[in-house]
Amino acid sequence: DGRRKEITAKTQSEVKRKEAEFLEKQAQLEKLELQDQADLEKKWDLSVAGLFNEWLMDPIANDMVAQKTRKKRKTQMRNHVLNSLGNIKVRDIQPNQMQSFFKDLGEIKKMTEVHKVLKPFFDYAISESIISNNPIPDSVLIDIQKVTRRIEIEDRKSTRLNSSMSYIIYALELWD
Repeated sequence: DGRRKEITAKTQSEVKRKEAEFLEKQAQLEKLELQDQADLEKKWDLSVAGLFNEWLMDPIANDMVAQKTRKKRKTQMRNHVLNSLGNIKVRDIQPNQMQSFFKDLGEIKKMTEVHKVLKPFFDYAISESIISNNPIPDSVLIDIQKVTRRIEIEDRKSTRLNSSMSYIIYALELWD
């Protein structure tokens, strides 16, 4: 790297020995750096399915996760994610792609359950330097919450309308 390394010793043979140790350590570091680079390049090309399997096996990523949660994550991924996103490289996934993926899921409950799995999955991809940003936009949750609220409001209106209609029908029956 162009920096000088100063070796101090009492004898010429000690200088040579220390120099050899230093050069050996440098060679080992370079080898490790090349290995890390090769591992990163391998991960760079992982599909969602490939990284998902790695993520499930990573002891650090799953250290605080209960066995039941891991099982649920596997099920959610297999049932809803891997069919449509499994073959796509993680680094190629875009936020707009994820937005339409969530819309295609349809059910609100399904959306929120899948979001609970994909958010930490993509956070893991960030920690592994595969991607720099989580492709699930924050707006996905906002959309899910809006749809949920809209359905709740429509249900309340429908309930009120039905009770009003029942009251009107009852009043008409009494009128006769």
